Order: sequence, then C-alpha cells, then structure tokens
Amino acid sequence: MRRPAPFLSYLFARRGPFTVPGGAEGIAFVKTNNSRSPEDYPDVELVLGTGAVNNDESGSLRHTFGMTREFYDRSFGSARGQHAFGIAPVLMRPKSRGRVWLKSRNPFHWPHMEGNFFDHPDDLATMVEGIKLAVRIGESDSFASYGARLLGTPFYGCEAHPFRSDDYWRCCLRQVGASIQHQSGTCKMGPASDPDAVVDPELRVHGVGGLRVVDASIFPVIPAAHTNGVVIMVGEKAADMVKDYWNNHIP
Repeated sequence: MRRPAPFLSYLFARRGPFTVPGGAEGIAFVKTNNSRSPEDYPDVELVLGTGAVNNDESGSLRHTFGMTREFYDRSFGSARGQHAFGIAPVLMRPKSRGRVWLKSRNPFHWPHMEGNFFDHPDDLATMVEGIKLAVRIGESDSFASYGARLLGTPFYGCEAHPFRSDDYWRCCLRQVGASIQHQSGTCKMGPASDPDAVVDPELRVHGVGGLRVVDASIFPVIPAAHTNGVVIMVGEKAADMVKDYWNNHIP
C-alpha cells in the first residue's frame, strides 16, 4: 500500500476519502426534452464523479471509453494535473437493439456480441439532451462558486463542428460513447407463441427440459433504473419457484 494514511484514517476515525462512495458521489434520474414518456418517467441518469478523465494516469478510463493515447492527449492534455469532476449521462431506456449469437458449437468459445449503440436516432438525441443538461448543472451558480467551468478544448476529431453545438455533442458521443456493462434482454421472458421469447414465466427455456435462465437477460422490457436490484429480485423469485417445484411436483 503506497499511501496507508487514508485507509488508517477511515479505519480508526471514520474520516477521509474512504467515507465517499467513490465514482458516484451524486446521482439524478431526469427526463429530457427529447422524451415522449410520461412526466415522471426518467430517460437519463446523471452520475457525478469527483474525478475526471484528465487525470487518468493508469489508463483504465481510456481503455473503458476506447480512447487512443493520441485522442486522450489532444483532448485532455491541456487539463492534466488540474482538479476536475465529471457528470456522465447514462441512457436509461435505449431503443437501439444489439445482438448476441454463437461463434461456434464449442461452449467454451466466447459468443459474438454486437452492441449496435445509437442505431436508433432517438438514443443519440436523448444523450445529446443529457449532455446539455449536465453542462447546465456544471455551470450553475452553485458550481460556479467553486470556479467550475467546462473544459474548452474540443474533442480530437470533432473540431470541425461548432463547440457545444448539437452536431459537436453527437460527434463526441460517437467517439467515446460506451457501455457500462448492464446488458440485458437477450433471453426475453414471454409465452411460447412469441417468436422472440426464450423463457416462460417460470424462467424455463421453451422447448428445453431442466433448464432455466435467471439473470438480466430475461427482461422483456429494460427497467428505467439500475439493473442490480431487479436482478436480485429475479434471483429471489426464481429460488422460490424452484423450491416450489421440488416441494410440490417431485415425489
């Protein structure tokens, strides 16, 4: 451990940086101007982090967002070493649909995955609105009192677009838009009459005996929230259904 002081501060005094939920110090679920959903139905989550890509010395964030070293240096190099925070918009109900299919008959081979991000134009439009809302929050009087300002260096590859225009934000999203690995819905729950359904309401795979699927892949509709809590509930419900089957149907 290179710097034990923060750890010891938390261990003995419950103070210091370990008291902060690192990476998501603030969260808001919002409805953008692009939404056609009911008034109280969010379509974007804003995640505030007390850190930003400009100080990514390990390269982990660059890897997450698929940035080359050249892109990183030309987009964020002017702010390296400066205090910064970031507000990341997250699309809650994407309309684009990806695809997963088998690479071979070998069960040990990884499957092919095609995210198909921004295939539906509404997804890109919603994310642009989410970015503009994040910028307005970052430039509010509350943040301005701490000297906060938007980094004025255009993203590498997007310099041809007017800075902060919708076309500029669309370019940025296509450059660094990424998944936060909450894929779901690839084994949709539904009746056997539905050609897209994989499992029934008991989570049993249609046409296959003795096999159930219990994870986020069974969602017929993506929830407008984090999938973690929903997956836990699916697991609890599946456990009850399996126990009920063994208690009442197995002699």
